[in-house]
Amino acid sequence: MPLPSVEAASREGAIAAAREKYGSSVRIVGIRRVRTGGVMGFFTTERFVAEVEEAAPPPVVERRPASKAESMARIEAALRRDPVLPDPVDEVADLLGGGGHQPSVGLYSRTSAPRAARPAAAKG
Repeated sequence: MPLPSVEAASREGAIAAAREKYGSSVRIVGIRRVRTGGVMGFFTTERFVAEVEEAAPPPVVERRPASKAESMARIEAALRRDPVLPDPVDEVADLLGGGGHQPSVGLYSRTSAPRAARPAAAKG
């Protein structure tokens, strides 16, 4: 079964005509360039055909506001829940080694490195 289509003189015109005729929710499947008439490629007329697929409108869901009792029950349930997310600051401290325990290896510092004695400068 062929798809519904719209013709126009330009590609943009075909898209605009399809949206105007079938609505803004239409799905454009393809745009074909069609050349007709002419002699040996001269004097041809060119038009663009946009093939569309009509999208079904989304189902209408009737919503109603929650009653005061339902809202209060949801709020109380949310407040009773314990937070399960870890503290991001503690995670970073653990990654950087600031968890409160001393590292098992010695840390390098200027005062911990032994200094070699400098030879005295010869006077002469």
